[in-house]
Amino acid sequence: MEKSAADDASASELKARFELTDLLSHQNSRAALLAELLPLQNEAPDDDATRKKLGNLFIAAGAPARAAPILRDILRRRPGDAEAHAGLGSAEFALGNYRMAQTEFVTALRLRPNDGDTRKSLDLCSLVLELDPARRGLSPDEQYARSLTLVEWC
Repeated sequence: MEKSAADDASASELKARFELTDLLSHQNSRAALLAELLPLQNEAPDDDATRKKLGNLFIAAGAPARAAPILRDILRRRPGDAEAHAGLGSAEFALGNYRMAQTEFVTALRLRPNDGDTRKSLDLCSLVLELDPARRGLSPDEQYARSLTLVEWC
């Protein structure tokens, strides 16, 4: 079955819109990127590769709450997708859900052990959890010591 001219035009338009989102992401133009992503989310194909790209772009746009359900949906269908686990880890980290982020990063590394970026993300997440002065079960002295460490770093 041959593609029609309308199908070709639609595919070309979609490709151009994704090129624009990539450019906006590289320029760190979060508001413009988000404005482009919102309608694109409903118009883009529903394949996993496109959805992962959208999820990662939503994270780059500062909208991790929009990325997380997209990436979770991919993981429901493909639980062994290391890239989706790493993306969900990034979204959860940006949302402040550090334990969930850590779990996703660990899973991604188990699936793709040599991923240096995910390793760095896991290390940062573990450090944040290690220094969290508000973690339940800490003594007041430990809370104080962690708080001092955080103040010294700032």
